[in-house]
Formats: sequence, C-alpha cells, structure tokens
Amino acid sequence: MAPALNKAGLEDRDALEKLVVRTIPRPSSRTVLVGDVVAFNSPLTLGTSSDTNEFIMVRRVAAMEGDEMVAASSSDSEEQQVEEHLGEVPKGHCWVLADNEDLKPPE
Repeated sequence: MAPALNKAGLEDRDALEKLVVRTIPRPSSRTVLVGDVVAFNSPLTLGTSSDTNEFIMVRRVAAMEGDEMVAASSSDSEEQQVEEHLGEVPKGHCWVLADNEDLKPPE
C-alpha cells in the first residue's frame, strides 16, 4: 500500500508506520465501499493467544456483499482472457485484496 498511500514509504522505512485510521463501530455496506483501504485482524490468528497487533492486515476492498467475483487470466494459446466465476460475496462479508502482488502470507 506504500505507493498508493505514502510515496515516501518507498524510501523512508519510518514513513511506513504512519497511517491515519478511522474506526467504524458497525461496518456495513453503507460505511465500507469498494476501493476503501481497511485494517482488520487476520483470520489466520483466530483462536490463538498471540498478540493481535502483530497480525493486523491492511487490504483494499475489492467487492461487497452480492457482488459476483470473477478471476481473469490470459490464455497461452491466443492472448485471450479466460474468466472463471468464483461465486458471489455472501451477505455481511466483503472481498479484500492486497495491492502488492509480490506479498506472500507468513508461513
């Protein structure tokens, strides 16, 4: 997210730690929109006794409840886009994506 939110973060490591956050007591489809950047506790840490501040994820909202998710990939044979329908975002949920394609989840 550094290039999108704070270009100084690319060169100044300390700049990556500065982010203004608005707390939404009851997130809903009226308060969170596609394109918003959100921070949340990683679902990978549910049920653990670890410090939750270490596992806060920052992602961009890509789809809201009721939106259909489609993955597009290029076909090797003829530069055509192949679409795969992944389903619909369930009620009360949203779909988030990382902006950094090189980012790997912790092992």
